[in-house]
Amino acid sequence: MSCTVWLGDAGLRLVGNHDPVSVPYSTRGITAQPGIDYTDVHGTLTFTGVTTTQSFTIPILNRTGNQDRTVNLSLGVPIGANPGAFMNAVLTIFDTTPIAPSPVVYFEKPADYVSETAQTATAWIDLQGAISAPVTVTWSAYPQTAQLGVNYYYAPGIPSPHTVTFTPGITRLPVSVGLIRDYVVTGNLTFNFTIDGVSGPALSSFPNPCTMTIVDADAYVAPVNLTIAGGPFGDLNGFSGRVNESAGYIDIPVTLDRTPQTTVQVNLDTHSGTRSRM
Repeated sequence: MSCTVWLGDAGLRLVGNHDPVSVPYSTRGITAQPGIDYTDVHGTLTFTGVTTTQSFTIPILNRTGNQDRTVNLSLGVPIGANPGAFMNAVLTIFDTTPIAPSPVVYFEKPADYVSETAQTATAWIDLQGAISAPVTVTWSAYPQTAQLGVNYYYAPGIPSPHTVTFTPGITRLPVSVGLIRDYVVTGNLTFNFTIDGVSGPALSSFPNPCTMTIVDADAYVAPVNLTIAGGPFGDLNGFSGRVNESAGYIDIPVTLDRTPQTTVQVNLDTHSGTRSRM
């Protein structure tokens, strides 16, 4: 009577007619550590009657890790059967610990606006994700239609390259440049805040850059036209108003052709005419 025993996917397999067969088994860590990743087991399995499949249990310990680990499974010399071709196998314990995404830094807004009359233009850099060490971000303000030194400037005393540093617990930091009021009608002007580099456990991400628009405060304003008594400014020629001397006064109409943005003051003088009293 002849039979064979080996390790298979479903456990220990026994093929052939047999009397009772026993086979020892054991485990040994390869990259997995017993007592940390799994529990070592050893013992003996017995096949009786028509039983052809047996199995043994290996307790797996759920520890936090960052890689898969392996365990060697071995069968010893069987009693009552011949050893098969596969008396050893490798068990892989797959790591299921979620991998935290890398922290990233980015501008809070892809675009923003500031009045030319403001003293500074500010953009905010956000940090997403936990960090255990400082992250330093190098930034710049690159000219577009706005020119460095003409429309904006770096604050005095700030060394180049310009940087901000996130420490653990900080998730938002500002970067700023000063603005120059030019008192010239230029239209709106733009420059770009950019993230030029990141040192530490973080990466740069979109949005980058942040386009800053300087809203022109010197926009052209059409003049307000003034008429007095139906004629051009300062000209009463052609005024045909008549008044009886007993009336005591006369109204002279003063008209603006549109609503002014500021107060308009008109100074009027009167003087004697050429007609003398008879």
